[in-house]
Amino acid sequence: MRIKGSIVRRFLRHFTVLVSAVVASSAIGREAVGTTLAPPAAATRTELVVGALLSLTGPWSTLGQTSSAVLEIAVENINDHLSRQGSPTRVRVSVEDTATDPKLALAKLKGLAERGVRVVIGPQASAEVSAIKEYAQRNRIIVISRSSTAHSLAIAGDNIFRFCPDDVRETEAMAALVREDGVRFLVPIWRDDAGNTGLRDSMVVNLPVVGGHVLEGVRYAADTKDFAPVVQALSSTVKQAIAQHGAGNVGVYLAALDEAAHVLRLAASDPLLSSVRWYGSDGLVQSKALIGDAKAASFAAKVGLPNPIFGLDESVARVWKPLVETVKARTGMEPDAFALATYDALSVVTKTFEAIRPSTDVEQFKGTFVRIAEGYSGATGKTNLNAAGDRASGNFDFWAICTENGTLTWKRVAVYQSGEAGESGILKRLAGCRAATSSER
Repeated sequence: MRIKGSIVRRFLRHFTVLVSAVVASSAIGREAVGTTLAPPAAATRTELVVGALLSLTGPWSTLGQTSSAVLEIAVENINDHLSRQGSPTRVRVSVEDTATDPKLALAKLKGLAERGVRVVIGPQASAEVSAIKEYAQRNRIIVISRSSTAHSLAIAGDNIFRFCPDDVRETEAMAALVREDGVRFLVPIWRDDAGNTGLRDSMVVNLPVVGGHVLEGVRYAADTKDFAPVVQALSSTVKQAIAQHGAGNVGVYLAALDEAAHVLRLAASDPLLSSVRWYGSDGLVQSKALIGDAKAASFAAKVGLPNPIFGLDESVARVWKPLVETVKARTGMEPDAFALATYDALSVVTKTFEAIRPSTDVEQFKGTFVRIAEGYSGATGKTNLNAAGDRASGNFDFWAICTENGTLTWKRVAVYQSGEAGESGILKRLAGCRAATSSER
């Protein structure tokens, strides 16, 4: 199909697509930040410039780095496919780093909007999505995150789409694991931001469904530097819980990001906190900061700390296994489903662009995006969205730090298969480490 230059230029001025993904130290990542769609090199060529809005630095940067590698592969594969299909479109990526900072995320979005950005895949954390939501809505910018889980953002009809299930689904999986372990009372400790507060709140709702209870816990500010008072308060709260309910019935639920390494390092010196099971959350999965802190990692291996995250679909393993191996070879890290969802997000955005061009209508893009997501199946399986524009369903993998051949390493230790509406899911332990029992400790 031949696209006239005047139409393309009009599209370029009003409909640049931004995909939030980090592309560090790559040919893609070296493109100028904020570049908008450039005029086609020839009358038959259209270049779709895809921006990047993720955490190159700061908490949860592990996810950003693996997502970077996934996106690099996605660009290569998508452009190869477009070429073989005879499409005039080519995809290119530029990078913006938010450092998981909500204020910085908003500032970066404003800068991109000034350059014509109208579709954003990302940012990474729910606190960032919350910070940009109003601006995006007011300026008719579409936001597509693949790792924001806060249920408070599950609002029908807004401009926020998410390629992962929200925290209600995640805490259903965690509640099932806690129940199987025989732990009835959880003391939560959580980072005070939208995503981790949402996890704590959903846990309060879901644990009683399986006969458990979430007790009063400890909340700490996102900018906390000194964790000694936080851990001391946690120890005091756990002591009270054990006195009331017995050590074998009490556990700790940690909803955090990379700063969890500080919490666990201090907790390792507390005999009381070492005597109970610990459970974690999606922000800890594959954390380099945690595995890189020997004392914190050893403590995590001792107390269990399984962390649930949107899981990989075994029925499409032929798709994601080669991606996982390639990313692991390039980065030394194994990407999780959040990272692999970046591949699917970019694919659906590109398909949407192809379907509506040269239209610049945002509402048309939204409607077409939902329709294409409904019929798409990629690295993370089917991407069907619910009424709130979030991933309609999904299984969960549990990751924990295990000791193998004398080395601490992240390992997938359990899977949770979500049930149909009104039905319980199925929890399956995998071969490998699991938290020691109270008697073993």
